[in-house]
Amino acid sequence: MTTTGLRKSDFVHVFDGSIDDFLRNVKGAEFPSDEQIKAFAEHVSQAHSWYKHWEPAKQKTSLLIYLDPHAGLVFEKDEKEELWYLRERTRHGKFGCHHYNEEPTPVYRERFGFLNFAELTKPERHATLIPELREFLTPVTAALHPNYEDWADRTYRKPNEFHHETRTPDELKKLREEQLESLVKNTVRLIEFVKNSSA
Repeated sequence: MTTTGLRKSDFVHVFDGSIDDFLRNVKGAEFPSDEQIKAFAEHVSQAHSWYKHWEPAKQKTSLLIYLDPHAGLVFEKDEKEELWYLRERTRHGKFGCHHYNEEPTPVYRERFGFLNFAELTKPERHATLIPELREFLTPVTAALHPNYEDWADRTYRKPNEFHHETRTPDELKKLREEQLESLVKNTVRLIEFVKNSSA
């Protein structure tokens, strides 16, 4: 499946846009099931090696999971025409099946529906987010990633480390569960917001 040429304004944007543009462009995306939302939140928690980049304790990063009718598709840009063409991914990408956007489109859609996500770390990134979407952000730390505990053992539990990690494995597990739960709840709230706005 290959689309006709799409322009930048045809895509879902959560930055530098209006809520009306967002709601117009998410049309066509089926609403996910509760199981798909939970599965995507879990997948996003380990989509990248967040534990290497995020603060271990301070919540300076936020995640936003949102609807996107183009989620799971491959983007190919025609530089001359300034158009994007989309096609289904038919096999795993070079990163393998564990990379969040490298799964074949049918597999992605079955597992996650039409969900996508945005990471907000830098202050300027937060500033450009559509204001109406800010209430659905989930503050997170490096502990969200399931490998953080092992990373902390090797890196942050050493004496005199700048990011000295003093929390126990049980405390880290609880913190991860709390952040995952918040991510799911905020996604459910955003889906309800879209439903009510489209009614």
